[in-house]
Amino acid sequence: MRRTTALGVIVVAAFAVGVVRAGAAGGQSVPRNITAPSLAGDAREGGVLNVSAGRWKGDGRLGYTYQWRLCLADGSGCIDIGRATDRIYAARAADVGHTLRALVTAHGRGGVASAVSGATAVVAAQPAGVPRLSTQPTVGGTPKPGAILTASPGTWAETGPIVFSYRWRICDAAGGACKGAQQTATRARTYKVAAADARHTLRVLVTAANASGSTSALSDPSAAVTAPVVVLPQGPKASIAPRVSGTARQGQTLSGDRGQWTNSPTNYDYFWARCDAGGARCSDIGGARGATYTLTATDVGHTIRFEVQAKNSGGKTTALSAPTPLVAAIAKASPPANTSLPTVSGTAKEGSTLTGGRGQWSGNPNDYDYFWLRCSTGGGDCDEINGAHGLTYKLVGGDVGHTIRFKVKAKNPGGNTTARSAPTAVVRASDRPAGVSPPKISGTPVEGKTLVGDRGNWTHNPTAYEYSWFRCDRNGGSCAAIGGAHGTSYVLTSADVGATIRFTVIARNSAGASSSTSVPTAVILKATAPPPPPPQRGPGCPATGNPTQVGAISPPARLLVDALQSIPHTVSLTIDTLVLRFHVTSTCGGPVQGALVYATATPFNQFTVPSEQLTGSDGWATLVFRRLRGFPVSRRQQLIAVFVRARKPGESILGGISTRRLFSVPVVLR
Repeated sequence: MRRTTALGVIVVAAFAVGVVRAGAAGGQSVPRNITAPSLAGDAREGGVLNVSAGRWKGDGRLGYTYQWRLCLADGSGCIDIGRATDRIYAARAADVGHTLRALVTAHGRGGVASAVSGATAVVAAQPAGVPRLSTQPTVGGTPKPGAILTASPGTWAETGPIVFSYRWRICDAAGGACKGAQQTATRARTYKVAAADARHTLRVLVTAANASGSTSALSDPSAAVTAPVVVLPQGPKASIAPRVSGTARQGQTLSGDRGQWTNSPTNYDYFWARCDAGGARCSDIGGARGATYTLTATDVGHTIRFEVQAKNSGGKTTALSAPTPLVAAIAKASPPANTSLPTVSGTAKEGSTLTGGRGQWSGNPNDYDYFWLRCSTGGGDCDEINGAHGLTYKLVGGDVGHTIRFKVKAKNPGGNTTARSAPTAVVRASDRPAGVSPPKISGTPVEGKTLVGDRGNWTHNPTAYEYSWFRCDRNGGSCAAIGGAHGTSYVLTSADVGATIRFTVIARNSAGASSSTSVPTAVILKATAPPPPPPQRGPGCPATGNPTQVGAISPPARLLVDALQSIPHTVSLTIDTLVLRFHVTSTCGGPVQGALVYATATPFNQFTVPSEQLTGSDGWATLVFRRLRGFPVSRRQQLIAVFVRARKPGESILGGISTRRLFSVPVVLR
């Protein structure tokens, strides 16, 4: 049976002592201690103490390191205990008669700061008969991934059989910032080193127990676990250097050939360089990033080289062509030459306005034309945007997923020259897609017939769509995905007979994805099923009609609201729009067409109240509710109550053949 001294298990209410801070970098805040560190555990020889870092405030996520200190009985004159850098500490014989403190250092983006806990009670000696540590536990084995490490419990005094248990700790390279190893929940004596342990050290906490009690000791850290050797792929190499073809004369166009490369490049970038007469002292030509380059007046008297940068997963390599002959001037007046590329400023986001700068030009241009270009994500394959010929351009949905460039054509009597800005960042959508109208299903709900899904209307210009078909119960609930049905059409099978079908669309753009689901079809009929018998008619009912026109019904016949379909079936915290469908019949039997349906959710501040809607030929009316700030009314809300009324147009809302009913929609708040 375990025994404790009069000190017992303690909790030290800490106070900040000697806070040390390192200067902030880049204008970021140094961590600041809010609640000082505290200690908990058993202040006796062989007892295990734990340190809590306290509460800190700082920029970004903070990391913590620890150092245990041995102090005089009054808590002063503290010195660091060697290798005691774990969050836990097992008190040793040398600690008896002293107190212990823990120094916690917080590391953040703005620097580091430290705070010291309060002191423990004076460490008591181990009671007689309890195992007493003679030599420290050690960790044996080679610390590398896949190796088995074995804990030696050390040597212990006292009589009687001693039972050992082990808790492995994974620490940083210095033996600190330790955490428990999950795979040793059974407290095994051995530990198999994982690949994730690379560059970490390991410690083991050994607990020795006999009939008189138990005591613990913490080993020193092992050597750091060696990291596995990673063989990196090789970068591309040019086996045949790039080449340049064309006439080296101002106004002529040079063409670059990238040559041949080994190690399978996955991408190439092209650059043109202007060099001295010997092909040396080269500098990149701004904006010249294609496989062709038109020589300008600035190139006259220089040579030109074509530079290719090839990339693969192993890295990137650059190769240069041989220099061209000296570029010759043309006799006629030179057209303008661009000396500083056009620029684009503004945010590359749908709805934002970009502003173009025409850059700098030589040759005294006397006129300029402006063009905005829609390009691929890499800035190539550009097309002019119709009507965009000013110095500003407002980004629209069609620009999402592309880059934008600003092209300037400068003119003088010698001709004209164009220059393009560098591409913007890829234009992102202002928000993820949102359904304006839900998907729809057309087709005959009979076995063997083909249903066709319309994806509905969406905001924020989706760039991709995904489609799924679902088989549901007769009321459109309890739906399950139909395997392999991922197109915009679906052929009904015998498995669908007696069920309803729904069509779901997921729309995506650069801001994210949203889904929307159609209302269910009518119940699917067998191909050979006979038509249902006509409903029985009573007083106030027309002689025939399926559906029954609401204008043909009169008292004492009444309207009935016999079914509700909710999209989604269960309302959650993420919902923005709730679609409810109500089915209207009458005491005459069969669906009613042309009835006005009104509905509201209660309490009234949870969702908007849509206008009344007419039932269709199938007797269904669809109402769309938009979420308000009042939803949910509490975190325990389990349902939304819905009041619904159906009436004949022109009649009193309380008289005639009108009807009212309450429904509920389940709510699950997670």
